[in-house]
Amino acid sequence: MFGINPDEEKAAYWSDLEAAFAAGIDGKWEGSVSMGGGGPPMDLSFNFKTDGDNLTGTTTVFGGQIIRIKDGKIEGNNISFTVNSSFGGMKSTTNYTGTFYGDTQQLTYTTEMSGGKGFQGSHKIRETTMGEDFPPVTFTAKRVE
Repeated sequence: MFGINPDEEKAAYWSDLEAAFAAGIDGKWEGSVSMGGGGPPMDLSFNFKTDGDNLTGTTTVFGGQIIRIKDGKIEGNNISFTVNSSFGGMKSTTNYTGTFYGDTQQLTYTTEMSGGKGFQGSHKIRETTMGEDFPPVTFTAKRVE
């Protein structure tokens, strides 16, 4: 019609994306970031729950510790939340921002650490000082449940 041929592949893509958005952000999501130095990547896991524009849930951090996320917000398909944790005498505040694309999310985080020795993303272990910030790390998380 009107000289336009239907594109089955694009139609399937939009249909799949619509179904993913209808499922919402609730559920389990996983991703990983490079730790550098030839070591294995650090796996990240999130269990999200929504209540209107509020995002709640938990994340599993280094060492297998499960922590509640704080200050979670949803604005359209953008999300943000904070995770506070401590491990081996280090305290960290990790701030996440991201964009929800149905069955994937592009997430970026920054971490502020204090006390002990710390590491982040592809950065090698080094001394940290109170209030020191690390550069942002971006990764993709995929829906697993």
